[in-house]
Amino acid sequence: MTNEQTEPAGSEGGGTITVRRNASTNRFEALLDGTVVGFIDYHQHGDRVTLIHTETDPYFEGRGIGSTLARAALEDVQARGEKAVIVCPFITAYLKRHPDYDDIVVRAE
Repeated sequence: MTNEQTEPAGSEGGGTITVRRNASTNRFEALLDGTVVGFIDYHQHGDRVTLIHTETDPYFEGRGIGSTLARAALEDVQARGEKAVIVCPFITAYLKRHPDYDDIVVRAE
């Protein structure tokens, strides 16, 4: 990522969520106090980033990790001047609630 993004975790347990773009694994990774607790798989093709699949460790569900990942990934794509191709159902649902990213979304063909 251009910068790692950090914010407090929701629900019980607290902690800090950091999201990083890991180009070596083609994933945006959410770390809770240094441990990977969720990710978005992506594919980079030129200036297009296809967001394929979002997954959160079931133990950490309900803490906003998926939404934090989605927001951070979309903000990273936006900051890099890229376009996002969405095939992930979770991110599709996220975008319905957050249309402010519509300008960077390219519909999958």
